[in-house]
Amino acid sequence: MKTLKNLWIYNTAYRSFDWGDISFDEKICHVQRDFSKRRGDGLYLIPGLVDIHMHIESSMTTPTEFSNAVLPHGTTTIVADCHEVANVFGVEGLHAYMDLPSQMDVFYAIPSSVPSTSSILETTGGVIDEAEVITLAKRKDIIALGEIMNANDLFVEEDSRTKRIIKAFASARPDCPIEGHCPKITGEQLSRFIASGVNSDHTQQTPASIQEKISQGMYLEIQDKSISEETISSLNNDLLSDSFCFCTDDVMPDRLFEKGHLDAVLRHALICGMKISAAIYACTYSPARRMRLFDRGQIAPGLLADFMIVDDLETFHIKAVYKKGVLVYDDQRGLINRLALLPLDKKYLNSLKRDPVANN
Repeated sequence: MKTLKNLWIYNTAYRSFDWGDISFDEKICHVQRDFSKRRGDGLYLIPGLVDIHMHIESSMTTPTEFSNAVLPHGTTTIVADCHEVANVFGVEGLHAYMDLPSQMDVFYAIPSSVPSTSSILETTGGVIDEAEVITLAKRKDIIALGEIMNANDLFVEEDSRTKRIIKAFASARPDCPIEGHCPKITGEQLSRFIASGVNSDHTQQTPASIQEKISQGMYLEIQDKSISEETISSLNNDLLSDSFCFCTDDVMPDRLFEKGHLDAVLRHALICGMKISAAIYACTYSPARRMRLFDRGQIAPGLLADFMIVDDLETFHIKAVYKKGVLVYDDQRGLINRLALLPLDKKYLNSLKRDPVANN
């Protein structure tokens, strides 16, 4: 058993920091908190960040190398919707991609928009319908249905692929959430969208959309482009803390290298006026609960020892990261053990096909 002493340990229940010690192996064994000491100088121990709406493909890499890239940024758990992989290689390619190893915990949402419209309107390498959903739902790493973005398919009276997918997933995995994508949907149409079982949204928000969607029971996943002083002001309410979280959605390689991952979204929220205690909650406990990941997101006995050590809350500078009780990163040595990239099957390479280019 390992022990870290004399740290300011994040207290999820009170959205505060307590002076204390922590004992752990793969899971947290004991947290000794001194509730009487007022916060001062020292190091801060914070749960590992949990990103529940994102697309690994945006990083232009695999789950293995993505894990190598984001662990130093404190992200220890992700829920990925790999619809771009499925649109190119179908379910077979999706299985191959999801089977790749990772140091972080990678869970998946079944892509619901493959193709995003229909095979008539676009060239697609695969189709996901109810039969494919039932097959994919058998995987242990599947914990959600990925973003439902074809609202028109929901609103038609007749049978549709989106309706079949939702019904199949709800039957196969009734304990798992169904994710949504509903920009500019409001009023009665928003009610119909939510009533179909799709009760989250990650698209760009305004103060008005935040108020309406949360009031209608929707869970919001706030990405960087939604963060402004106005939206953060709308979210700065303890009563709303379990109605939203922060997420990354798409992080291109240059932005990941220059700015960071979910930690960059957290920093942006701080700049726009959110308290550090609330921002941490929105990157740890709240998203973990949304995805029914009850074994993480909080510094408490019996939960996974996924946490980071931060030495400056204003800049959120990460000094060290632990995954399941093992030190995986420190700011002196960098990533401790980099997972080697496995060679992909050649059939998954050179997938871009185009007609010959000729001069007229």
